This record gives sequence, C-alpha cells and structure tokens, in this order.
Amino acid sequence: MKVVIGPHPNWIGPYQIAQKLMFWKDRDDNAVHKFGEWLALKKGGNTKTWLYKLCDWFEARRKRQVYVRIDRYDSWNCDNTLALIALPLLKQLRNTKHGYGLIEDVDVPEHLRSTNAPPPDEYCGGWDDLAEARYEWFLNEVIWAMEQETMPDDTSQFYEHPPSTEGMSFEQSIRAIKVDDVGLKAHEDRKQHAFTMFGKYFQTLWD
Repeated sequence: MKVVIGPHPNWIGPYQIAQKLMFWKDRDDNAVHKFGEWLALKKGGNTKTWLYKLCDWFEARRKRQVYVRIDRYDSWNCDNTLALIALPLLKQLRNTKHGYGLIEDVDVPEHLRSTNAPPPDEYCGGWDDLAEARYEWFLNEVIWAMEQETMPDDTSQFYEHPPSTEGMSFEQSIRAIKVDDVGLKAHEDRKQHAFTMFGKYFQTLWD
C-alpha cells in the first residue's frame, strides 16, 4: 500500500488578499473587512468583481493531492489494515479537534445522557452540557476498539491454558483450556458497539 494525501487547498479570495495587503492591521479590523468587501463586490454589493471571479476560477482548478495504491496483500485481514490506518488518525483528531458531533443518548452510558444534564442553553442550539463529554467518550471507545483490532490477539486474556499438556491428546488439551465466557462476550460486545458507532457517526469525524 502507498498513500499520499496532501493538505486541503486554502481558499484565497478578496478578503484574504485584503488581510495580506493590510498586514499591519488585525485581520478582524473593520478597515480590513471594508477593503476586502471593496475588492470582492461591485458598488451596490450584489455583483462579484473581476478579482472575485478570478479567485473563483483559480479555486475551481485547485485539487487536493490524493494518491492511493492498494497491493494484493492489503486486503488480507482488511479490518486490521483499516484499523492500522484509522487508529493514529483518530488519535490525532482527538488531540486537535475544534468541535464535536452530536451523539445520541441511546449509544452512551446513562451518566452521560442528556437527561442527566442541566437544561440546555437556547443560544447553543439546544445542545446540553454533556454533549461534548458524549463525543469524547465516543472517540475514546472507537480508539480503544481500533487498538484491540491491531493486536495480534486481543482476546488471549480470557483464555487460561493448562500449565502442561504432556500426555494429553489434542482434543484433551483443547478441553483443558478454561474460557472466561462472560468477560469474552463483554469484550466482543464493546468492540462491536464501538464499530457500530464508528459507522453511525462517521460524518462527525471532522476537525
């Protein structure tokens, strides 16, 4: 496998040009905004200037560099291959994200549900005070599941092998293995729930 993905192209328009030309002023300064508006719109404010149209023309032709080559062996244990790629990406998202998506109560532990949060602030669009905590929990669960998926054997902790199988047949040695069925099921259920959430909330994975 070889993957080359470049950064998203930054939009360069009249307002960005105004900020560069008036570098000695703060980008939020009203004078900068007015100059950018003058560069962008003709008198009356409804028609784009030739500069704005030129910026649009350049933007339409700028593409993000994306190259992906898949080798035959990459699709063997495809779930593991995808987890190896997704895991560091999700960890970086967790550390650098500037926002969070809305996770439904049904998918999170009871103490994180909106029913246990103070009444939401209408100014915030009705999102309750536990909304960000739910998203953090969701990310942590998916990262945990991806970590398990990248391990050679993430379930070995639930099997207790006999100290010695000397004198045993193969079938006897298999029957001698003790299995923590309860722990194993809880482990697999947690992974499956995390992967289900990963698909359900895939479009919230933005920064």
